[in-house]
Amino acid sequence: MGHRVSFVGEGRTFEVQGRESILDAAIRSGIALDYGCNTGTCGRCKARLVAGDVEALRRPDYSFSRAEQAEGYVLLCSVTPVSDVVLELPDGVPRQIEPRRYAVKVRHVEWLGDDLVLFRVATARTQRMRFHPGQYVRFVDGPALSIASCPCEARLLEFHLRRSPLPDVTVDAFLSGLHVGRSLALEGPFGTRVVDEAATHGLLFIAFDTGFAAIKSLVEHVTAQPHERPVCLVWFTCSAQGPYLHNLCRSWQDAFDSFRYVPVSLHLPGGHAAYAESLRGAIRGCETSERWQVYAALPEGLHEVTGSVLARQGFGALGVRLDPARGTPDVACLPAAGTTVRANA
Repeated sequence: MGHRVSFVGEGRTFEVQGRESILDAAIRSGIALDYGCNTGTCGRCKARLVAGDVEALRRPDYSFSRAEQAEGYVLLCSVTPVSDVVLELPDGVPRQIEPRRYAVKVRHVEWLGDDLVLFRVATARTQRMRFHPGQYVRFVDGPALSIASCPCEARLLEFHLRRSPLPDVTVDAFLSGLHVGRSLALEGPFGTRVVDEAATHGLLFIAFDTGFAAIKSLVEHVTAQPHERPVCLVWFTCSAQGPYLHNLCRSWQDAFDSFRYVPVSLHLPGGHAAYAESLRGAIRGCETSERWQVYAALPEGLHEVTGSVLARQGFGALGVRLDPARGTPDVACLPAAGTTVRANA
């Protein structure tokens, strides 16, 4: 049984498990707290202990002033609670994470096909990146990509990128130099919070090809929360082989009773014209008594038809958010650029 952490003037709470630090538990729970090093050096994660008791995990290098010591300040990266605690932050709980520039190094490169790469980069040990699931970054002299990893992995960031069949100088140059050990720079995170961790309503995620990157981050974050909630994932592709991380999604469905996965291939002739009907059929399998919040990462030409289908099917009572599918998704089965697919009346 863990201990609950809450904040003065803030209704959001989270639970600390075992001997993890308060900061690590906050990151795992999607709570945006200010921090820099996570090693007890910078002091940015300091907070005043208002109620409860904590135990030191390490002796930090940061030195509190006498006034801070007298007021009961602690470093959240260096303590774990031994009871439920109440904290007061110097500037309250931040709701938005300010974008910053990070120096990163490529740690893993895995080609999932001739034109699709999954790669991971690591930040410096003293520069862990705070982000909400569903956010994205911009690589300096490179593409803007959705973060595919869980916020609990704040140092190791995953991305998915497909080589465009059309000439794309930025993407082609980025991929040609992508190898383990390469140093890169990125800026972020960008985008806003998608999921309220304290809520229990259903979540419908709709991905198109590499739009799955943002949704992977969301699923890994949601399934790590202490309370299970209904999740339905619909993943569209133009490939006859289906989604590129199909087995991962199947493993989620096997592991969580309230998780449903619906892969949809539009590779057959006329697949682009059948998108609306395919979406109707896919989300029909998600219908329950639950109210749903919807998040979709799709080519922008599909946003209008998606919103229309969702409204007619009664989804999205708690909100519909449509983001672009980043990472150069394969859209060979869709209408030409500039054409908008519309739902049948």
